Amino acid sequence: MKRGFKALAVLAALVAASAGPQAFAFCVSAQETPAIFQCADRAWFAPPPAGSGAVTGAFWGIGFGNRNLNTGQGSDGTAFASKAFNGNDSGTFEVNILDAAASFPGIGFPAGSVCLGSNNWANAGVDGCCDNPRDSAQAFADDNTLNPLFDVAALNGGYPGVPSTDWVQDAPLGVLLTESNGHFYAVASVSNMARTGPNDIRAGFYSLADVTNGQLNTITGAHNIVGWQRIPGDKDPNDPLTHFVRVGDADPNTPAREATLGWISAGVYSDGSSLPSTNPTVIAIGLSGMGVNDHSISRYVIEEQAIVDPNNPLGSLNPNGWSAHTPASGPTPDGMGGFTAQVTVPPDTCLRLHTYFGVAPQTSTHSLGNCRQGICGDLGFEVVSPPSCLGGALASDGVPGNASAVRGKGGVDVSFETAHELSVSNFKIYALTQASGRIEVASLNCTECTTGNGALYKARIPMGQLKGARDLEIVASTGASAKVTIK
Repeated sequence: MKRGFKALAVLAALVAASAGPQAFAFCVSAQETPAIFQCADRAWFAPPPAGSGAVTGAFWGIGFGNRNLNTGQGSDGTAFASKAFNGNDSGTFEVNILDAAASFPGIGFPAGSVCLGSNNWANAGVDGCCDNPRDSAQAFADDNTLNPLFDVAALNGGYPGVPSTDWVQDAPLGVLLTESNGHFYAVASVSNMARTGPNDIRAGFYSLADVTNGQLNTITGAHNIVGWQRIPGDKDPNDPLTHFVRVGDADPNTPAREATLGWISAGVYSDGSSLPSTNPTVIAIGLSGMGVNDHSISRYVIEEQAIVDPNNPLGSLNPNGWSAHTPASGPTPDGMGGFTAQVTVPPDTCLRLHTYFGVAPQTSTHSLGNCRQGICGDLGFEVVSPPSCLGGALASDGVPGNASAVRGKGGVDVSFETAHELSVSNFKIYALTQASGRIEVASLNCTECTTGNGALYKARIPMGQLKGARDLEIVASTGASAKVTIK
């Protein structure tokens, strides 16, 4: 056995043995402790992008997770044996994430990649259950088996191998990794292991090696590597949250800001599974099965907050002061792999995009009956974009784009354009010199200013004013700027 594969075999044994004295999140007994595999199956999360901070993670049962919203001290997961909902254990368990290459040298894990190590549904504090007896009236609802394809009652009566999907009621696994600088995330979801048929009575497990729409695995050749994505709405050059189009007057007494918001959709790496179910409680909540493709596990909420200090709009925001935009705007697919939404807000308002993973709650009442069916949904598995403010110095207002500076006879021809102008008054051009520092060489009045439209600007700077500068800086009155090298 090669050194690396021996290490993986040892890790697999550790995963199976990591259960505590109680099956806190399996929701049945300590006899069955389904593992979650990734490192041991030679799969991984791609190296976090440049600029990422410390990586942390969480996993949960889709529809049964609420992360850190209560104490996490419950001993029965979704409290199926209790009189009160105890919060799905709340995710207080710290997910074991390993540096793949450093932990398993010689196998071929790329430098910087990370993978899930010793993680198990029996660890105290894991969020949600994996064996979910949704149907309290069903015989042997606590079946100790993940989505069996056989009649569990018949098996217990001595008749094995009777085909049935009545006990297919156990949710897929969700895994979310985030980084502390708040720009990137990685998310994946897989169902339990594929079963061979009604005679397959194994308890089951989850493996992220079952992902099928991922990046190429250079060890196995599968496409199961989970990539990182920029948070939807983060103002990457390719994905600005706010595309301001115009300023309107929705209220005669209050000049409202009307904006079109656009963002790239949140992709989910998954096994593409569909597991049809005939369980009546599954059908009653609008699901056709327990595969990943049987669920909708990402959703978006536009949130707003009034600017407190116009001179420091971002710095004056209250981290707990965000509320859903009213009326709530439902985003619509833009046909290009993203979403758009139209919003109207008062002046001096900041917007951000809140992306949630897991299923949307179908009720706000956390009762035993509701939550055991999974309709309490998933809370706490989320990422948020940096805010964009429609007031003060607008994040997308008057940004000089497509700038050029071309040396000609006797001077330099400068041109640039803006996409949107909402509160712009002018643009100044500075020469960046080594001897004299920053020197203003031109000033241009805005042409669109408050219309929301963009404009093209041109200026000729006499050579004598440049003082030998090689670079120029164009600065809008809003503070937006761009640098350009003279060619």
